[in-house]
Amino acid sequence: MELELQIPQYLNTELNKNKLQKFTTDESKMNLVHKITHHNIASHTGGPFGAALFIKDRLLSLGVNLVINQEITCLHAEIVAILLANKLIHSHDLSSCGEVDLYTSSFPCGMCLGAVIWSGIKRIIYSTASTTVEKYTGFDEGVKVVNLKQQLLERGIIVNGPILEDQGVELLKLYMRNKGPVYNSANNRLLK
Repeated sequence: MELELQIPQYLNTELNKNKLQKFTTDESKMNLVHKITHHNIASHTGGPFGAALFIKDRLLSLGVNLVINQEITCLHAEIVAILLANKLIHSHDLSSCGEVDLYTSSFPCGMCLGAVIWSGIKRIIYSTASTTVEKYTGFDEGVKVVNLKQQLLERGIIVNGPILEDQGVELLKLYMRNKGPVYNSANNRLLK
C-alpha cells in the first residue's frame, strides 16, 4: 500500500510564486497564510485553516487543511506544511535547515502541537485562538493544557499571537457562511 497526497494546484502556485520573495514582517507572512486559507475555503478543498513555514524571511512550505478532501483525519494545515517541508529538505528534523517558524491561521490543535514539538519548529505565530475557532465554527480544537505557552517555551518554542485576528475571524465566518462541514468525530463530542 502506498500513501499519496493530492496538493491543491493553488498551493503549488503560491509556493512557486513566493519562494524567492522576502517576507520581512509577521503581518506579511500571516497575509500569505490568510490568502491560502481563503483559497481553501473558496475551492472547497478543506477546512478554514492554512499554515506556512518560514526560515527567517524566506518561505519554506505551505499547507492547508485537507481532511475532507483527502479523507485523512490528520491532514491539518500545519501537518501538511510540515510534511511538505520534510520532503523538500529530505529530513524529519526541520531544525536541520535553520530556525523554522510556523505561521498558522489558528492556534494549533493538540495533534498539530505534537508535530510542532517533534519537527523542530522554534516559533508559532497564530491568527486566531483555539477558543475563537470553537466559538465561530464548532470545531473541537482538542484538550486545553494549563500553562501551554510556558510548557512550549520550556521546549524552546516561542508562541506569539493573535496577529491579524480580525482577518482570521472573517475567514472562519466565511467558511460557516459557505456551509463548510464541521467534521468532529462522532465519538468525540465536546461536553459542556
